[in-house]
Amino acid sequence: GMVVQIEKFAPTRASSLQWRFDNEDKMLARSLERPVFGWGGWGRWRVIDDKGRDVTTADGLWIIRLGEQGWVGYLGFFGFLTLPLMFLPRAYRRKGLPVITAGVSMIMAGNLLYIIPNSALNPIAWLMVGALAGYVQYRGREETTRAGQEETSDARRNVPRYTRFGPEVRDGMALAPPRR
Repeated sequence: GMVVQIEKFAPTRASSLQWRFDNEDKMLARSLERPVFGWGGWGRWRVIDDKGRDVTTADGLWIIRLGEQGWVGYLGFFGFLTLPLMFLPRAYRRKGLPVITAGVSMIMAGNLLYIIPNSALNPIAWLMVGALAGYVQYRGREETTRAGQEETSDARRNVPRYTRFGPEVRDGMALAPPRR
């Protein structure tokens, strides 16, 4: 398949890719011996030969997560990274999509494609996921009132209904001195 097509243009890269596929097949077989929760830490999911040597090289984040944490950890980890992107179309229909949010989502999608074969997840990716999750979750002013309901003063000003401040504090300003 793919290795044969690559071999036409770059034989050394094709052999490297084939070695990587074979390597990941060994690790996948070992990982699927404990598929639900995985092998845990300390490298127990890696393939060891008869002499006690590690005969595999783990490059992809997907195989590392699957081996260590099983399907539960794999789906939890990659689900956490992809859910904000999956809910972004719904948020777009509700309130539009600012250009910067679209840019962050494209960068995050590209980063997700990159970390599948490589184990290079950096803190900036976590920041982008958090920003996208916050945007998807945030309900703007137009959503604070439902059709057919009377607007309240809090809904018009887009003030959260439940705060740790009493009624004397609104919009970050004290309207009246606190009661003693």
